[in-house]
Amino acid sequence: MGGTNYAPSLREVVLPMVTDIKEESYTETETSTTGGFMGFGAKTETHSVVKTREVAKMKKVQYPVYVIFLTDGDCSDKSDTYKIVRELSHTGAFIQFIGIGGDSFNTLQKLDDLDKRELDNADFFAVDDIDQISDDELYNRLMTEFPGWIPQARAKGYIN
Repeated sequence: MGGTNYAPSLREVVLPMVTDIKEESYTETETSTTGGFMGFGAKTETHSVVKTREVAKMKKVQYPVYVIFLTDGDCSDKSDTYKIVRELSHTGAFIQFIGIGGDSFNTLQKLDDLDKRELDNADFFAVDDIDQISDDELYNRLMTEFPGWIPQARAKGYIN
């Protein structure tokens, strides 16, 4: 039934929990040329334009943000997902990806060991049928990397 886009969910749900998004003004110089014939007699004007952009600034959070991301399909927006997971590696958010069903989860496996991150802020495991594993096994899988991430995030100042 089509692809699964991970980045919009991560951007809309997780990013606001760990960042302050503010509008920032900046000035840009624009040049325009008018008139003239074949380059002769043209008039060049330069003027400043004030523009705005959204800027996300990491905020220190009181408690770690632990996100469980369940999916039954592999990722269709890989580059956007890699980008947001890298951005979130500079925050107090940890993402536990869980692939459910017999699908191939190549992108999730790559996210688990993604390069160019401040901290390893993601883990992944797959299960064919989540109802077929015990609560203890599920808990152990959910806590594989998260407990080790907490002191690292605290040392970086991302969480209290």
